[in-house]
Amino acid sequence: MAAARQMDGRTLSYTEAVMAALHAGCDLALLCNRSSVNGGAELDEVLDQLAEAQVKDQWQPNEVSEERRLNLLPRSPARVWDELVRSSDYMQALDRLP
Repeated sequence: MAAARQMDGRTLSYTEAVMAALHAGCDLALLCNRSSVNGGAELDEVLDQLAEAQVKDQWQPNEVSEERRLNLLPRSPARVWDELVRSSDYMQALDRLP
């Protein structure tokens, strides 16, 4: 994320970087490893500032983008690990690894 926060010779805040990505057409922005730093304060700040930007009409969620994001979510519960590692799908995926 650090490199993604560089624009026009300056370092953007996390919120500025997220807003730039969303305005550029991204469906989502990743804040890698930020939820465990300082109790997730940076992530909370971004969410608060996005909500504020929405109220001030500086940014509005895109319905099509939100639909694509929701389609990425799992539709069924995760498999139990012990069952997963014995499944033919898992074994086939392992065989394809270099």
